[in-house]
Amino acid sequence: MQLFHILSDFLSDKPKIKYLLTIDGKAFVSYLADIFEKLNILNKQLQGPNKTLVDAKTKIFDFITNMELNQKHINNKNFELFH
Repeated sequence: MQLFHILSDFLSDKPKIKYLLTIDGKAFVSYLADIFEKLNILNKQLQGPNKTLVDAKTKIFDFITNMELNQKHINNKNFELFH
């Protein structure tokens, strides 16, 4: 997201970038950036020495549970927990 304006200026002559310059497009890119950040954090937690399959399974199920909880909050239009 820090490079959004630079990339939008660079790609401004491309017809497909027009959607991304709208409010909905920027919100979509922001959403994707947040999801990829959470996936990167999960990926780092799954790596390293002394990690077991049980640890990995626990981290993955915690991640899935958290995503399902976030989806429930979004469906209920409760955005208090989101920054």
